Amino acid sequence: MRSVNNDTYYDDVIFYRTITASLQRLFICPVDKPYKITSDCAARADVKNKNGNLVVAGSYHQALDISKPGNVPVKAVADGEIVECYIAPDGKKYSGHPVYGGYYIIRHEQGIHTVYAHLKTTEIKIIGVKVKQGDILGYMGATGKATGQHLHFEIFIDPKFLFEE
Repeated sequence: MRSVNNDTYYDDVIFYRTITASLQRLFICPVDKPYKITSDCAARADVKNKNGNLVVAGSYHQALDISKPGNVPVKAVADGEIVECYIAPDGKKYSGHPVYGGYYIIRHEQGIHTVYAHLKTTEIKIIGVKVKQGDILGYMGATGKATGQHLHFEIFIDPKFLFEE
């Protein structure tokens, strides 16, 4: 922590800005433009569906929700290995994971994992498969607890890699 002109700054802000700049150089967007960011990483109010039924109680949303109409391919943002996946056969609403529906988790270098959720179809169905940046993982959908077609995209960084030798 440091102070400049009576304002307090935290070194972790600088760390996260550095990480973000690095990821922008290493990763591609999982969806081709044009698209719309419908929800970002932030506190959320209750989410209700068209019928007014509660879908998700207020919480902190740890992802970007990216929406786009049509049959939208979702791509791996970087080279990696599939470490977890649930298949949503035929795009059925509640098949696969109860919240994510059809989804992947991919492990990348340096403790980084990415999550791609609410997929209506998944192209690769085997854990342990290596993927290349730009490989099509599946197609954007509304499986699991989703109020409309979108990709729920998360990035996790495991800090343990900083201490590995």
